[in-house]
Amino acid sequence: MWKWVSILFIIGVLLPPKGSSQSLTGVTGLLTIPTAEMPADKQISLGMSYWNKKYIKYRNSQYDLMALYVNLGYLPFLEISLRVSRRLDAEKYIPGKTRGQGIGERMPSIRLRLLSEHRYRPAIVAGAHDFISLGESSRREDTLTDGDVTNFNALYLVGSKHFNLGITSSSELGLHLGYGSDWMDAHFHQFVGMFGGISLTILKPFDLILEYDAEHVNVGMRLLLWRHFQVTSGWQNIDTFVGGFALRMRL
Repeated sequence: MWKWVSILFIIGVLLPPKGSSQSLTGVTGLLTIPTAEMPADKQISLGMSYWNKKYIKYRNSQYDLMALYVNLGYLPFLEISLRVSRRLDAEKYIPGKTRGQGIGERMPSIRLRLLSEHRYRPAIVAGAHDFISLGESSRREDTLTDGDVTNFNALYLVGSKHFNLGITSSSELGLHLGYGSDWMDAHFHQFVGMFGGISLTILKPFDLILEYDAEHVNVGMRLLLWRHFQVTSGWQNIDTFVGGFALRMRL
């Protein structure tokens, strides 16, 4: 395993960097919320994130989660990703005795840029997360609907606008505002109602994050190392740690 991690890291260092940043959910965003920032064409991110069970509705908040994801920018206006979330300390699978957890909870996502950011206009992106049934169910009944096995569903529009602060050559303020719906059938939904956040960069490659995910106020920070390795950490509801890292490359 570490052999392949080393190979991916070396490839990432040799390839040119990308500009957008990954949220812990696996799509482009702040700490947990999506934004209207998008990866460039043929840019890929491989990442891992840790989620504390305290604010996870999935499995009745019984388990912390470790999420693995791959994210791809295809053309300048399309972003697709797949995330697999595995329960930590879940029961071991024993045939005929316990269910275990299989591969884990799979969450596909797709995002489409409707408007690019200009001087007097924000970028606008439409997104859908966990919109088809690929994952394991949080229920034990034999008969399940698609909604029973979609545990991280989100359907939203979000806008982003950036302002040069002029403090340093890289200082920038990002404002992000979105609205999500629970229109799609799902076991659990995310980002329902208004959500938004602020990203502040004084000196690259360090960002500060403040966001509201439609339920909690979260704070975080993000550091980009060697132009390709992103480390993100923060606190949901300002009291519970979450974090992760991502390797960003060009194909």
